[in-house]
Amino acid sequence: MPECTDPRMRSMIYSYEMDQIADVDRDLFEEHLLTCSFCLGEVQSMHHLSTAMIANREAVLDVLRADGLTFDRVRRRLTETRETLWSRLGEFVRGWPGRSALAGAVAMAILMVFLLRPQPSSNPFRGDLSFDLPAYQNGLQLRGGPQDEATKLFESAMEFYVRGDYASAVSGIQHALRLDSSHPDRWLYLGVSQYALRDSKSAIKSLRQADREGQGLTQIRARWYLAQSYLFEGKVDRARALLESVAAQNGERADDAKLLLARISEHERQRQ
Repeated sequence: MPECTDPRMRSMIYSYEMDQIADVDRDLFEEHLLTCSFCLGEVQSMHHLSTAMIANREAVLDVLRADGLTFDRVRRRLTETRETLWSRLGEFVRGWPGRSALAGAVAMAILMVFLLRPQPSSNPFRGDLSFDLPAYQNGLQLRGGPQDEATKLFESAMEFYVRGDYASAVSGIQHALRLDSSHPDRWLYLGVSQYALRDSKSAIKSLRQADREGQGLTQIRARWYLAQSYLFEGKVDRARALLESVAAQNGERADDAKLLLARISEHERQRQ
């Protein structure tokens, strides 16, 4: 795969993945992702580290404890030099004696999430979130159309989705999107699967793409679950704007959006 030739866009990759990018740069970078397979692949590959962290959290914490390491100590060690945080993380993990490459990769995922992607603080809106996911019937999109490789990958991934194996669905849909990123419904189901895994940051990125590119029901669903993801992150104003849009359509989820808007107003009155 040819590397990206735009140094400015390449410099945004880590800031984008860590959700530390300005809105104006975010829009430019996401537009760039539509045409640059290298940057899209870099962003998507970083998600696997987060997935590894979630799956192996306790095991890696045990490794840290066995080495007498605490996150305070790790944090101090990482701030001793002027090098980039990513370089420091890599050097620090590679310096652990007697650790396998797998343990190092998973441990690095743990460190990245704890130090760079702190979990959102608890908020009163999470109890109102909907995890009622949209249904999907495999094969409907193949009728009358060619079964290209991307479509085959997507359909295979959606078999996992239907069974409730959202982690496998995410991996498969990402592979399909690397081959063909022009289908907003695939971005929708990627975002919904990420949301089901409580990976709200990744879900927001995918669902924003579905919202921009989709129309009709795809766009309405994208906005509904994007609002849920924003609420999960505590970004109430962004969620409210999306819910108002869904409610105004008077279609699918309109009544749910109105109820959730009322709940948001109630929570805000209670906090005053």
